[in-house]
Amino acid sequence: MSTSTLPEELVEQILSLCDLAPPEWTVRDYFADDGLTLRARIRGRSHGLLLVSRAWYRIGAPLLYAAVALSQPAHARGAAAALRRTPALGLARTPSVERLFLGLQLDVRDHVNGLRAALPLLNPHTVVLAGLGRKWQNALRVEAVLADCVRARWANLTRVWLNASNMPPALLDALQRSSALQEFAAPVSSAWNWLYTRTGHPGVLVDLAKNPALETVYVVARDTWNLKHWEFEVDEAQKAIARDARPASKSSEPTDLEKILELVECVVLT
Repeated sequence: MSTSTLPEELVEQILSLCDLAPPEWTVRDYFADDGLTLRARIRGRSHGLLLVSRAWYRIGAPLLYAAVALSQPAHARGAAAALRRTPALGLARTPSVERLFLGLQLDVRDHVNGLRAALPLLNPHTVVLAGLGRKWQNALRVEAVLADCVRARWANLTRVWLNASNMPPALLDALQRSSALQEFAAPVSSAWNWLYTRTGHPGVLVDLAKNPALETVYVVARDTWNLKHWEFEVDEAQKAIARDARPASKSSEPTDLEKILELVECVVLT
């Protein structure tokens, strides 16, 4: 049977099963290798199928461009050329972008004006961030736009995975105020430093737990040794709080640390 006689809906379903559809994103998939495998799976999909016929290209291209990994200038040029040929795939016509991965390991020479202009056009439900905390002006400008989007534009944002050792204050403030945020994930190497600061003040995770919408905080450990380090830091924080608490100030209300621990789920990769 010629494929030209098949309903387009059936052809689309067939192509989606041929590794054209984007892979699912999970906390485990991403943090296992900083997203390298996930990005490789996105880039390695069977785009040759689109060359079978014009009809297959028309039906299958939206599946292919449902997930795009741009890690080199050549990738960006290729995507730009495809978008010029098929404007319907472009950003302005795809407000339903759901998942956004941003690696912000920027060099001082990197241009960010296009990225800054594009971010407010999106409204993703999942955002994965890596490489925050660079001191270059271009990185700081992107972080400022991110914070503004989280605070005032991204109403659908329910999940943020942060693979970085720093949390920009403006972004933390925006996450605290996000009424839709339900899930936050971070590597254990960051999480144990984000319980309390060296001066004993509440850290990033404790501040984040003040968001009443937040339901789960994933602390991702590569192995059981990392998990034991997390448990040690939690124990030390609890001892410090108990030691510093005055009898007159004791209350049945949970402490800030207890509030965050109620939300924490540990994920061990190996």
